[in-house]
Amino acid sequence: MKGIIFGIGMLLLGIAIFSITILTIGIAEILDVFKTVSVVHVFVYVSISLITMSLAAARWKLILSALNHKLRFIDLFQYNIIGFSISYITPVGRSGGAPARMILLSRHKVPLEKGLASVLIDNIVENSIDILFAITLLSFFFLGIPIEFPNGPLVIPANLRLIVLLGSAIILAAMAIFYYRMLTGKGVFFTILRLTRLSRLPLFAWSEKKLHDLDKTFSWFMRTRPKELFVIFIISCLTWTILLLQYRIALQALGYEMKIFELLMILGVLGVVSVMPVPAGLGVLEFGQAGIFFLLGFDPKLGIAFALLVRLRDFFLTSLGSIFLLQIGFGSLAKMYIKKT
Repeated sequence: MKGIIFGIGMLLLGIAIFSITILTIGIAEILDVFKTVSVVHVFVYVSISLITMSLAAARWKLILSALNHKLRFIDLFQYNIIGFSISYITPVGRSGGAPARMILLSRHKVPLEKGLASVLIDNIVENSIDILFAITLLSFFFLGIPIEFPNGPLVIPANLRLIVLLGSAIILAAMAIFYYRMLTGKGVFFTILRLTRLSRLPLFAWSEKKLHDLDKTFSWFMRTRPKELFVIFIISCLTWTILLLQYRIALQALGYEMKIFELLMILGVLGVVSVMPVPAGLGVLEFGQAGIFFLLGFDPKLGIAFALLVRLRDFFLTSLGSIFLLQIGFGSLAKMYIKKT
């Protein structure tokens, strides 16, 4: 019940932010941007999403193969998009689809702890790269590297610099501790599930042995599969490159060009939005893009138009995920959940 109230509350908050942002910029102003939109560019932009999803499925397949579970690429491709769809419409950010992906693996007789381990390895490595990228981006400001913006140099207040620097240091320290414990076989997940009381949830109400097995599986992968980790890293970097190309095409569809650093800033804001506990990032996406485009010296209405193109892509993937889920059967997924809990 609390989860439902929280979800409704975040949805209402998102609607409020969305409405205020759109009305402040002006609906007519935003629609004006789309008058010269390139349909061909939009089609290519949306289609590239299938490439990024294919790379994500290939990365997941590699992890499962290392865990001695050979699954078809097409199945993992569908499960990955289903996971994205669930993450998109639920108020838990990008991790919302992880339980569904884990449960769907049980259709192929993958043990629950190994299924969760595969999803965690996939998500944690991907998120680690995202975090390192974000901190690297911030280091440009802290190291005083000159960056030219259309409105002149960006001045970061000293207090904000200190807060972000401390936050970055804490995050890096947490990552270092996590990987150290995993590489030394000490484990992390058993402690996290117990401390956060997630182990009280039916889905994670496992025996201590299964929780320790989860830690052992993750630790074993980190310590004995360096080649797979390297390939996962390469796939993640390739995904970032394709995302930059995709967003550049989206901007070209609107008739604008941006430098690589400006695209990175936009990508960074999209990364922050993806972890916000608001269904579909409603309002947060539009507000964030309007703000970053203004900061970069562009009209905020372009940021809103760009955000709507991002929504178009996400709607396409969510619709595709819904079709895949209907093919499998929502009832079947529910039965698998009940069986596992």
